[in-house]
Amino acid sequence: MSIRLRLTAWYTSILAVVLILFGASFYGLVRFYTYQEVKNRLEEQANRVRSSFYVTNNLSVKIDQSQATRLEDAQIYAQVYNYLDKSLTQSLNMQELNMKFPVPDAASLKKQTNPNQRSWFQRVHVGQNSFLLYQGPLTIDENNNVVHLLQLGAYTGQKNDCWIWSELCY
Repeated sequence: MSIRLRLTAWYTSILAVVLILFGASFYGLVRFYTYQEVKNRLEEQANRVRSSFYVTNNLSVKIDQSQATRLEDAQIYAQVYNYLDKSLTQSLNMQELNMKFPVPDAASLKKQTNPNQRSWFQRVHVGQNSFLLYQGPLTIDENNNVVHLLQLGAYTGQKNDCWIWSELCY
C-alpha cells in the first residue's frame, strides 16, 4: 500500500469520525431543546388551567371554555381524573379521538410526601402514538390527598418513529 493511499484513508477516517460526532451532538442539542420547549409549553398551559377551572357541586371539574379552546388550538390534550368518584373529564379533542391517558393509582400519589413536588413529566404511548405527558394535582383535600389529577399531553410522534437507539428516543 502506497503512502498516498494510507494518508487518504487516514484523513478520510478522521473526517468521518468528526462528522459523526458533530452530527450526533447537533442531533442531541436539537432534541433536548425541542423537548424542553414542549415541557415549558405544557407547564405554562397547566398554570393557566389551574387558574381557570372550577369545581361543581358534585365535585366534578369544569375548565373554562376559553381555556379549553386555547388548549385545543395549541394541540394539547387535557384530561382531569377525579379520584373520589373515579370520573374522567376530557378535552374535546380527546373525546373526538376516543383516547385516554393512563391514570396513576392513588396509592402511588400518596407516597409522594411533598404536595408541591407532585407534578412530573412522563412519556406515554396511546395506541401507536407517543405523548409527553404533564401530570400534577389540580385539587388536594385537607388530608393532603389528590382529589383531581390534571394531565396535559403533547403529541411527540409515532411510536415507531425512533429507529436509531432506543435510549436516545425514549
